[in-house]
Amino acid sequence: MSFKEWRALFRNRTMWGMMIGFSGINYTAWLYLAWLPGYLQTTYHLDLKSTGLLAAIPFLFGAAGMLSNGYVTDFLVRRGMEPVKSRKLCIVSGMLLSAAFTSVVAQATTTSSAVTLIGMALFCIHFAGTSCWGLIHVSVTPRMTASVGSIQNFASFIFASFAPVVTGWILDTTHSFSLALTLCSCFTLIGALSYLLVVKRPITDAR
Repeated sequence: MSFKEWRALFRNRTMWGMMIGFSGINYTAWLYLAWLPGYLQTTYHLDLKSTGLLAAIPFLFGAAGMLSNGYVTDFLVRRGMEPVKSRKLCIVSGMLLSAAFTSVVAQATTTSSAVTLIGMALFCIHFAGTSCWGLIHVSVTPRMTASVGSIQNFASFIFASFAPVVTGWILDTTHSFSLALTLCSCFTLIGALSYLLVVKRPITDAR
């Protein structure tokens, strides 16, 4: 793949849809990765030992989401759904559910309910994220797969790097995680819409 073709990917509509969409995935993942222990400690006044134990649980949910995604997408394909459609269905549904769970985390009144809601949010976001990588392999010509994947990941990392900073600023300003979690839900929703409405055509060349 030539540099000219690589550069042309940045003019491709589907490429931008993947970049925006995957940014919604990683913003959610990074927010919880950076702030989950602090959220539990600040909101529920836990000691360090309890915080460490409880903060690990939602990420186990996330791991389960990754594993279950492969089974679900394979099942959909065996039932006759096209590979691209099966991935997009899992991406959009997972992101919408993750946004919904994150939006109500701040309303949780007990530690167990908060951990469960966050766990479900991470289950769904990592369920969707696994299909994002699967989508590349079934919708991008093989000689461009690595380039598309790296561009998608690069863009999402740049955007997601703001999650810890923005969340910290909001917490310092409002003394509450509520707005930060709502904002996260909105970014996840935008990402889902990007996959649904922008990612339409396979990338068979750089145009």
